[in-house]
Amino acid sequence: MSSANVLGRMLAASASCSPEVRPPITHPALEGRRYTIKQLPPELRPRERLLEAGPAALSNAELLGILFGIGNREKTAVELASEVISTHGDLFGLQNLTT
Repeated sequence: MSSANVLGRMLAASASCSPEVRPPITHPALEGRRYTIKQLPPELRPRERLLEAGPAALSNAELLGILFGIGNREKTAVELASEVISTHGDLFGLQNLTT
């Protein structure tokens, strides 16, 4: 599936969700510590939550982070996705980007 098709599906799923922006899920035990997504308990991992509860349960950053797949040494894929979204306004702003 092309990235344009995936982004289109994400936009459709996002549009069908409530208009509020859902922040990534957090857990008190994780406060102040740096974790990779693989180190998180399965119930807090975006991909597992997507499979369990559907796209409406995830933030836009978590959905885009799943598409990114991996982060870098400093940031998780979800953190990088959050930066991209904030730079371009929202997921709909990404649709107008050119390569």
